[in-house]
Parts: sequence; C-alpha cells; structure tokens
Amino acid sequence: MKKILLLSLCHLFISISFAQKIKVISSTSQTWAGGQCCSYGINYNIVLESTETTSLFRFDTVWIDKQSYVNGTARTLTINETIKNGKRYFTLESNCKWNRRDVFDLDMPPDKPEKVLVYNGKACIVYHVGGVRCTEEIKKFEVLYPIAYP
Repeated sequence: MKKILLLSLCHLFISISFAQKIKVISSTSQTWAGGQCCSYGINYNIVLESTETTSLFRFDTVWIDKQSYVNGTARTLTINETIKNGKRYFTLESNCKWNRRDVFDLDMPPDKPEKVLVYNGKACIVYHVGGVRCTEEIKKFEVLYPIAYP
C-alpha cells in the first residue's frame, strides 16, 4: 500500500512540475464570414510560453466550448514553435468553418459522439511532456473585431 501511495505522489509531483513549465500568453477568437458563398466561422489563436527548451512537447487536443480540435480532423489544429531569448513559444491556431448549405445536407451521416473533457474555463489544452499528460485551462478568449471577406 505504501508503494502505491508513494508511486501516486511521485506521479502527481512530476505532473505538477511539468504543468508549471507552460503558461498561456494570449488567447483570441475572431469570427469571420464571406469568401466562399454562405461560409462563416471562428478563428482561434492561442500563444503559449515555456521555459523548458529541451523536453519534447506533444500537443494532443485543444478543447474549446466542448468541441475538440485535433490535427488531421475537420476541426484542424495548426501548431507552430519558435525559440526566442531562451524561451519556447507555441502558437496554436484553429479555424472552425461552417457553410449554411452543409446544415441542410440530409445525406451526411451524423457525427459520432465524442467523450468530452470536463474543464472549467472556455478552453483546455491537452499536451504531453516527457510522457506525462498535462492540461492547461484558458479562462477566456479576447474577442477580436469580426472579419467580413468579399
């Protein structure tokens, strides 16, 4: 029993120490409409900073308003990494796009229900550092002025 408790405490300590190495610098959302006929959506932009420059960060999922954004899906997540002044910066971008014509397409199969991550803020980032799963919550997004494309 003592070994299990000790192992659990070590895992908790490792999780907490890794989670503290990343922080949210900015988070914005910007609605848009136009371009292709009947299209509209929301652009999300999240900038993260880390003092950890040697560990491998693997971003799993970003949850925004109970919707998941993952690389390679309809709600795509783009990740860019830069290093400046001894700090790593990650920019996570996603564009949630809709088309009014899609709403009325009855031939489309319904989406499979997904297991929703429970969190308190507006968004939650799930990532792994050194094999340890970590999360970072975003309390709110700064809402930018909407874009109207011709």
